[in-house]
Amino acid sequence: MVKPTIAPSRGVILLMLLSTVVLFLAVVSLVKAQQCISSSPLAPELRNRPPDANGIIHVSYSFNDPNISQASKDAILNALGQWNGVSNSTHVVFDQAAPGAFPDLEFKGSDNAADTGGCAAYRPSSTRVFYSPG
Repeated sequence: MVKPTIAPSRGVILLMLLSTVVLFLAVVSLVKAQQCISSSPLAPELRNRPPDANGIIHVSYSFNDPNISQASKDAILNALGQWNGVSNSTHVVFDQAAPGAFPDLEFKGSDNAADTGGCAAYRPSSTRVFYSPG
């Protein structure tokens, strides 16, 4: 005896189609949210800096806001640490500036998308890296 097959109802098919569209839109919006706007080129004073005896260029940094959230500070320090971890190929190392010293780069939070470029952006005119706090 042959068992009859049950065709999916039209409602089930529409629900599956709708679920697929919603999932696609959610993924697209998440991917789009991660795209940053291009930043300015590196300032000449950093681009033309001579390397040390080991061929490494040292760039000092500091944080503009003494009340920077720990999450933001950790994210920046993690990124700098990862960069420093490949200094044998980049030939650039980021060092924290001594207290009271004038850094090459200053990290400053900003809610202005023109400053941050959508996530974080370096602005040579101010020698600052603006980032979206939070």
